[in-house]
Amino acid sequence: MSKILYYPALYKHFKGDVYCTKFISRPAPTTRLHLQYDKINFDESIWARHTETNRVIKIFKLNGVYYHQTELDNQPLVIYNCVNNMEKSEVYARPIYMFLSKVDKLKYPDCEQEYRFEQFNDAYAYVMED
Repeated sequence: MSKILYYPALYKHFKGDVYCTKFISRPAPTTRLHLQYDKINFDESIWARHTETNRVIKIFKLNGVYYHQTELDNQPLVIYNCVNNMEKSEVYARPIYMFLSKVDKLKYPDCEQEYRFEQFNDAYAYVMED
């Protein structure tokens, strides 16, 4: 079964905050970007906190596509931020499969939401195959 990640879009986290997905960052292709970060004139770059490692990582945009260094994470990452809680004003990076995962009902038995993030609206989409 496929899960679809929409971006930009608003998602409600199962703990209550609302987040806006911004874009997808792909692992940098080794031959083209990975070893040449200091030599490429990127369109833009942003910093994001990786939710699983708590490391701040740099995301680069080149020709309309966002990339991150493969050694930081070799999975596509969803880049998003909280829109209703100023204490969570950072930009976050999370592996897409985790963003689209179900809530652990053993850990959170009283949670009514089925998925970690549930969508409010949609625009562009990224399809993740199982």
